[in-house]
Amino acid sequence: MLSLSIMFLHLNIKTKNNGEKSMRALSPILSAVILIMATVAAGIIVYQYFIGTVKGMTTKPMVYVNNAQYMDSIKRIFVTIYNSGPKTITIQSANIICKNNTELTINTTTTIGVGQSKTLSLPLTNETCTPIYIVLNYKDSTGKTFSTSPIEIA
Repeated sequence: MLSLSIMFLHLNIKTKNNGEKSMRALSPILSAVILIMATVAAGIIVYQYFIGTVKGMTTKPMVYVNNAQYMDSIKRIFVTIYNSGPKTITIQSANIICKNNTELTINTTTTIGVGQSKTLSLPLTNETCTPIYIVLNYKDSTGKTFSTSPIEIA
């Protein structure tokens, strides 16, 4: 588009009889056409960016952890999960980060439908671990894998 406008500018340069160049202005109609083309091109770029962002937001699972508690007396972690996304999810594992900087992985297979909430009961088999954070790993119905950010355990 820039080369098109440069070509029009080049055509409007005339040479006087004594060899000097004189510039003639673009016609108002031609200027308006160039501005409209630039505006439409910019609008298309913004539209494509916006549509891509919205599509990415509506297809990603939305998982919220309402509560994560550790009951030391029975050595279990209870996690309440809510799926507000557009697809059913399956929790595959939970990574537990302990106070002594060790990490445990607890495998599970729990399916949560759209708009549903479930409480997971995860057994803690390591006696030396005092859990402080949990990260849930899950797949959506298309098989794409996601992880939550670390969630503090009360």
